[in-house]
Amino acid sequence: MEIKNYFWLSFVDPDINKNLGCTIIEDASNLNEAISKAHSLNINPGGEVLGTPLNEEQFEEQGMESNKLYTPKELDEMKFKKIYE
Repeated sequence: MEIKNYFWLSFVDPDINKNLGCTIIEDASNLNEAISKAHSLNINPGGEVLGTPLNEEQFEEQGMESNKLYTPKELDEMKFKKIYE
């Protein structure tokens, strides 16, 4: 069984304290690779990024597609629970 690596990336504009969205990147071996992959997939909206690794179970718990940028509006519609305000 193949074990996949996932990274949760959250983007923010710190100058105006605005959430720009988030994504879960699949098949990245480290945070820098995940950020680069988001950029190459054109799903990096800019700003600063915070990222953390996820295992497959954690990824599945999110109920999100990988390699897709979710806007703040989409996250609200999903009733996504914010960890940080």
